[in-house]
Amino acid sequence: MRMGVGITKFTVSPSTGKAPLRVTFSAEWNVGTPPFKVMVETGDPDHPYIERYPWYQRSIEVEYTYARPGTYYPRLIVVDTMWREWHTEHGEVKVEVTGAPPELKASISVPETATVGETVFIGLAVEGGVKPYSGTLDFGDGSSPLTWTYTSYFPSVVRHVYKQAGSYTVRFTVTDYAGSKKTVSRTIKVEEAPAPKLEIYLDAYPLSGYAPLTTTLKVSFYGGKPPYSGTLSYGDGSSDPIKTSEAVWRKSHTYAKPGRYKAVAEVVDSVGQKAVGELWIEVKEVEMIPLKVSLEASPRSGDAPLEVSFKVSWEGGVPPYTLDLHFGDGGRDYKMGLSGPSYETRHVYQFPGTYEAKVYVTDSSEPIAQVKSASVSIAVKGAPPPTCKEGETRCMDSDLYVCKAGKWVLEERDSLKCKLKKWTPYLVLGGFGAAALVVLAAVLKR
Repeated sequence: MRMGVGITKFTVSPSTGKAPLRVTFSAEWNVGTPPFKVMVETGDPDHPYIERYPWYQRSIEVEYTYARPGTYYPRLIVVDTMWREWHTEHGEVKVEVTGAPPELKASISVPETATVGETVFIGLAVEGGVKPYSGTLDFGDGSSPLTWTYTSYFPSVVRHVYKQAGSYTVRFTVTDYAGSKKTVSRTIKVEEAPAPKLEIYLDAYPLSGYAPLTTTLKVSFYGGKPPYSGTLSYGDGSSDPIKTSEAVWRKSHTYAKPGRYKAVAEVVDSVGQKAVGELWIEVKEVEMIPLKVSLEASPRSGDAPLEVSFKVSWEGGVPPYTLDLHFGDGGRDYKMGLSGPSYETRHVYQFPGTYEAKVYVTDSSEPIAQVKSASVSIAVKGAPPPTCKEGETRCMDSDLYVCKAGKWVLEERDSLKCKLKKWTPYLVLGGFGAAALVVLAAVLKR
């Protein structure tokens, strides 16, 4: 289809020049139903087609660079929404490209040395040739290279981290749009980073106690380069080897005899750095202050029900003390945290019989607490206790008794169950009295 029949304009400017030649195609048309698609056949085998979508416009400008010298015959194709097509004929527009593009040049800058784990900055530069460019940057360490596909610029700086020591060749290859290629390379030597200063800290728990004392010693490593090795001497003539790659190493040890011991840890890391840690452990001898306990009761005999006063006395030992007093009829009094030197309480024996009251006093001596006891006999006279059935319960004052093996045995002193049973009649009467007061108040309001 000739221009003037649908396509009213298709020009190129400039139409002649030296390579690389940047041209602008201008087109207009007055046919078809929008939206439109426009294709410019460049006549260049490197890039045969340029597609654009002007949508509802009936004109367009397209830029293109001819990289190689030669004679080219571009064409314009317009397609509307009904897939109808209009195009110019071959030879209606001509582009003459002469000469050769400037020489393609590439450069790379790489530091001569670096350390493992350090961020390396690599500089890149490209000039000449025919834009756009494509390229590859190979770091030489087996990692994936960076690639660029036809971009008019390259990053000026690329960052990379080498994970192992060695000598690496960094290669930068760039190709321009005309097919010219340039490769440049530089070598970088990567060394192991120096290990940080090795320091250790020696700790133990407990740091003191009574013989035989078992304690756990802990060596903490800071800096250096694992693995770590060395010796831990306990100060009592024994030792253990240290060998670990962890940041903490632990070992338990028992000091059999009293004394003050200096524990020393001597460690070296994998690059030869040395460090020493030490501490003192105090092992004390057990010094027992004999504990003595006595139990007094008054009266020690009488008719049931018999109320007896008890006094527990002690001396020696190490406070605080724990007291456990058994009255012999199932009753019990238990107290903790007593400082002494005595404790007094009362107990009522409800039934006749002979009872052995016994007290146990425990002190706070280390490493083993002392336990001493004392006892006294109580004789309660009177009529034989009433017979009972196994498991039957009975309240005497506020104490709860249970029948076991045909005998009444004190189960609980100051039992809540017995207290409620004792006060229930008064609570009921009180409830009725409160109800009567409410009714009287209502009557008086009328």
